[in-house]
Amino acid sequence: MNGDSTHLVVATFHEEKRAKDAFKSLKKAKRNKELTFQDAAVVRRDDKSRLHIQETGDIQPGEGAAIAGVLGAALGLLAGPAGVVLGGTLGAMIGAVASASDSGISDYRLENIGDRLMPGTSAILAVAGSVDIEEVEQFLLSHGADVISQDIDPDIASLMEAGDE
Repeated sequence: MNGDSTHLVVATFHEEKRAKDAFKSLKKAKRNKELTFQDAAVVRRDDKSRLHIQETGDIQPGEGAAIAGVLGAALGLLAGPAGVVLGGTLGAMIGAVASASDSGISDYRLENIGDRLMPGTSAILAVAGSVDIEEVEQFLLSHGADVISQDIDPDIASLMEAGDE
């Protein structure tokens, strides 16, 4: 990360399929070196209320609370003010259950995020450096997402950097 600040991007979709398609495109763009990001995950709740989770890699344990806080705001876009309140509650829950052995966004955490999604909606979470953040945001916006991003605390970013070594 070399002094580059780290950001969390949360992209919410009002349709489940759009996130799935955007996630495939996001991974392809990374493989083709068109986009750079450290990690990403998609959480989808289908119309039958079944939860689907897919990750590209691991995000370090300390990021869970940051992800939940930003996701709370993103859920506000989908679920109104109750989504923001639930996101704050989720942040506290994630902080309480984080364990040292968890090297990424655990399925348990992603399931908690998914529990807050309405049927037929979805979210993509991506971690990117400040040099790449605008391109990642624009990419997700071009796929029909509502996008918000937030700096990740430098201490958490340091933990991520240590995990990369």
